[in-house]
Amino acid sequence: MTINLSENKIKNLSYGISSGLGVRVISGAKTGYAYTDDFSFEKILNVAEVASYVVDNSSRPTSVNLEEKRKAKQNFSIEKPIYLLEVDKKIEWIKRANDSARSYDGRIKQVDINYYESTRYFWIANSEGIFVESDDSLFRIFITSVAIDDGLREMGISYLGGRFGYDYLVEHSPEKMGMESAMQAVSKLKAKPAPAGNFPVVIKSGWGGVLVHEAVGHGLEGDFNRKGISVYSGKIGQKVCSELVTIIDDGTIPNSRGSLAIDDEGTPMMKTVLIENGMLRGYMLDKLNAKLMGLESTGNGRRESYKYYPLPRMRNTYIEAGKDDPNDLIKSVKYGIYAKSLGGGAS
Repeated sequence: MTINLSENKIKNLSYGISSGLGVRVISGAKTGYAYTDDFSFEKILNVAEVASYVVDNSSRPTSVNLEEKRKAKQNFSIEKPIYLLEVDKKIEWIKRANDSARSYDGRIKQVDINYYESTRYFWIANSEGIFVESDDSLFRIFITSVAIDDGLREMGISYLGGRFGYDYLVEHSPEKMGMESAMQAVSKLKAKPAPAGNFPVVIKSGWGGVLVHEAVGHGLEGDFNRKGISVYSGKIGQKVCSELVTIIDDGTIPNSRGSLAIDDEGTPMMKTVLIENGMLRGYMLDKLNAKLMGLESTGNGRRESYKYYPLPRMRNTYIEAGKDDPNDLIKSVKYGIYAKSLGGGAS
């Protein structure tokens, strides 16, 4: 479901259901994949046949005795999934946030609010005997306020979301969220231009993960390293950064966007140490790349939908807390930049 508010009106409200089935066949480093949204037995057999074209015709198929389907266990519970909250109440929350942002200051000339939620139910069965079902839900809200004064135009953004139940949304005041967005935009109207040059930068806890995701995380995804096209390829056990840095990818953090019960291959989520005290310890892996590299999957198999086969991609990637006091870090910089938040990046 998506809801968009702009110009004091709900401009878009859309809801849809997508269902389908994908079959992946692996032969060495080759992958055959086909999918369908037709669940008839004949169509499923046809999809399996198309996917199996990568397999040597002389190979003989083997039957697999799948055990009774089991439910994947999440390490945190969501008692009231977001989809159970009535649409009218979601719209009411959005409108209250809009009114709050606009009433904060007369210089707020534009407010856009984008709400998104998704729920997945999926089943995974493979030739290793895995037969598992799982579900997950996610929602996120972006409130963007634009302030204009004397030819200057600035923007403020507030965000709320994660893998929470609807009580998390209800407990957060839309008035406060709207005001935070507007306050940020208005305060930036008075901001002085940042000086040019090279400066030491201290980043507030949490937001450094955005930089880690983009600058380091993608380079530690298994397919790039198997193909030898990452700067980290072949460097396990070598020093790749400061000994003060330990980088983790963790799919078990409660309610975080990248946390699930299992990945899209049925592998349970886990906490993976990628870099430890500056030493490269491993990569993020799915089953295929792990097998080709002689390693084990780290539960990082992800796919966009049933139309795509899994690739090794990040969950929640971050720098582990160090031993220094944050205040001491700030005091150590005589003249530099303190970044309280960062924008942009991709998931």
